[in-house]
Amino acid sequence: MNQPKNAQEKTGKLFGDLWHRYNDTLFDESVKLFYQRFKANGFDLKWFQKKRCLDAGCGGGRYAIAMATLGAAEVIGCDISTEGLKDARSRAADLSNITFEEASVIDLPYPDESFDFVCCSGVLHHTTDPEKGLQELTRVLRPKGKIFLLLYGTGGLRWPTIMEIRPIAQSIGYALIDEALKLSDLPSNKQRTFLDDFLYL
Repeated sequence: MNQPKNAQEKTGKLFGDLWHRYNDTLFDESVKLFYQRFKANGFDLKWFQKKRCLDAGCGGGRYAIAMATLGAAEVIGCDISTEGLKDARSRAADLSNITFEEASVIDLPYPDESFDFVCCSGVLHHTTDPEKGLQELTRVLRPKGKIFLLLYGTGGLRWPTIMEIRPIAQSIGYALIDEALKLSDLPSNKQRTFLDDFLYL
């Protein structure tokens, strides 16, 4: 197996291996999470109809698919992971209003002001330049457009605990941590969370 050469390649490789593990039920639940988050915050889901949307760092495509099924005119999902995009394309095969492209959130290949809505969920903190990524997300957003940005918080006990465990997990390595999680019988979405927290770069 070829070793990744840089941080972006390592991140793409790690996350690319996670999405295909979701069975149809877990994937559908992850799509519904998009609806639930917006409804819980009083957002009218009909707003997405006829909009042009970007899912920046789309992973396996769950939020891009959610926007497409809500009636967006066009949804583009972009990610640095070839494997993640392959899974996303497979899951969205019946949707004509969605495309997936390989691109980094810190160098988006889209013109200024080209999207009504930009979604970037759990991505920027995995990049080598979150500030540049935020500039890119706002650059491609149209005036009066909307952005959904989710970043991991550092408060409470959880994050300091993860930061203590991370160097140990990284010294053990991806393969052994992954195997241990598979033996745990945790569902794939929970396994992905642990791999993300302990091993991301």
